[in-house]
Amino acid sequence: MVVTVPDAQSDLAKLVQRALEGEEIVIAGKAGDAGVKLVPVEPGSRQRPQYGRLAGKLPPMDLERFRPLTDEELRAEGFERCLPDDK
Repeated sequence: MVVTVPDAQSDLAKLVQRALEGEEIVIAGKAGDAGVKLVPVEPGSRQRPQYGRLAGKLPPMDLERFRPLTDEELRAEGFERCLPDDK
């Protein structure tokens, strides 16, 4: 079954049910060509996130980059306005 986007928007619940029952549902693109196919997801096909997957694979972070700048460094970069007023 081929439907247009407006028809799919108004009848999405019915189209999903028909796809779950095994019918092939295609939502046509703007030019009338096939755009997307509505298909059921197989049980267990969703991948779970793998936490810690990159552990040990990245170079160590240089924490020196995150230290506060000194007054001299702020002046050298043109950020005098960020310094406290000397009174």
